[in-house]
Amino acid sequence: MIRRRCHFIVVSDATADFGRKFTDLGNAIQKIRIDMGVEITVDKDYDDFLYASDVGQVHHRVIICTIDYEHADKGGINGRLIYLKPSINKTEPPDVYTYGRESQTFPHETTADQWFSEAQFECYRTLGEMIAKEIPWDDPPGPPSPPSSEHGQKSRSESPLTATRLGRTGKHGRNAKIP
Repeated sequence: MIRRRCHFIVVSDATADFGRKFTDLGNAIQKIRIDMGVEITVDKDYDDFLYASDVGQVHHRVIICTIDYEHADKGGINGRLIYLKPSINKTEPPDVYTYGRESQTFPHETTADQWFSEAQFECYRTLGEMIAKEIPWDDPPGPPSPPSSEHGQKSRSESPLTATRLGRTGKHGRNAKIP
């Protein structure tokens, strides 16, 4: 996606990273910088996400990063990367929090055993739903939106995320009038 200069990328890190070392994120950022000359930086409001050593200190399960295409391409338009990392921050419903206390590795359990119990599946589903709700949908990512048209495309002032959520996703989006 970086090679194609995508301006809005969502990454869900579902690796078994119980120690919160962010090895896969670090490796990806390093390879992108070395191989493509594109810098990815974590926005300052989310520093505690990466540097918290105790799960109880984690305030964010979603971080916003800037993809610095200008660094590699003169006149390039920067993009946004939304990074999702499952974690427990003591705001979960009691059943999810209790399951996390019983399973020392939740939400980073190994994927070797694909036979999830009903409780396990429901806890992961609930946690995923909570994380999705934490995404700052109104933060305009990436380049400016294209001008609106008669076919229901998003307006220049509307966030691409808002347009997608409302169904105005392009020429033939859910709310579009098909010519």
